[in-house]
Amino acid sequence: MNHNSAIILAVGGAWKEYAREHNIEDPLDKRLSLMDKYSKKNSDGSWSLLSESQYSLEDQEKMKQWQEDKYAYMRARDRFEIEWIAERVGWDIAYQVAVDWNNEWNDLVWYFTESHTPCEYDGCNMFCKNFENCIKDGFKSGTD
Repeated sequence: MNHNSAIILAVGGAWKEYAREHNIEDPLDKRLSLMDKYSKKNSDGSWSLLSESQYSLEDQEKMKQWQEDKYAYMRARDRFEIEWIAERVGWDIAYQVAVDWNNEWNDLVWYFTESHTPCEYDGCNMFCKNFENCIKDGFKSGTD
């Protein structure tokens, strides 16, 4: 296993622990449990699943809400994980992961670079939005 794989496994475990401690439920898990309620085992051993239109009205509303909640959940997870990586491995690695994981719904690069600077973790970095100011200010620590 390479270093990056170990980081990804560790951060996934850290998120699961954090979510458990803070009672954060994955909307996908909720959806899957509800889908299980509307599935049945056939005599040949296969499974049949009713379409969502066949769910009770209450359960249809739950499914709709959980579908909407999934992006907020994933955004919170990704932000937690990128900060965890920055704290334990460094800004450079976290920034690269943010680039790799960035997409239209999680705006991870924007979030990470607006919320954190390399000097919080590793010291100055020419890719930081404040690098030009650091040059002018003599590369002072972000905690000064």
